[in-house]
Amino acid sequence: MIQRLLAFGAVLLVPTVVPAVTFEPMRVPPEIGPLHVEAETSSGDVTLKWSGGTVPFSVVRADDECFRDAQHVWLLVSGLQIAEYVDSGATQLDRRLYYKVYDANATPEAFSLHPDGGRSGEEVTIRGAGFDVDCSKNEVYIAGR
Repeated sequence: MIQRLLAFGAVLLVPTVVPAVTFEPMRVPPEIGPLHVEAETSSGDVTLKWSGGTVPFSVVRADDECFRDAQHVWLLVSGLQIAEYVDSGATQLDRRLYYKVYDANATPEAFSLHPDGGRSGEEVTIRGAGFDVDCSKNEVYIAGR
């Protein structure tokens, strides 16, 4: 009787391969590749280059590495059709600058709200990137509302 159980157990432990096939290929948009930044000291220009992503691109600059802590955030360009941008005279601002590039697939990112509180229905200004230029197409929920 013990021999039968061992033989039966060996049959159950044999791994089987079950092939999985999908007929719908997944479309994964290309991600923005590494951002290369070069500063030209004589002209003051900062050149940004990247790879990947989906046009159009937007380039944003801030004066703090954490855009939410920045005192100044600038939208430098939107609707850019190539993966390169020159920020003319940026080094002449005499401060360290930080850049982010967004593409057509970017999820919206809020950098700040003003005022940072209020009642339902009151107007709030949101600084950020990745939002639709037509404000009526954006929906923002604060604290789940």
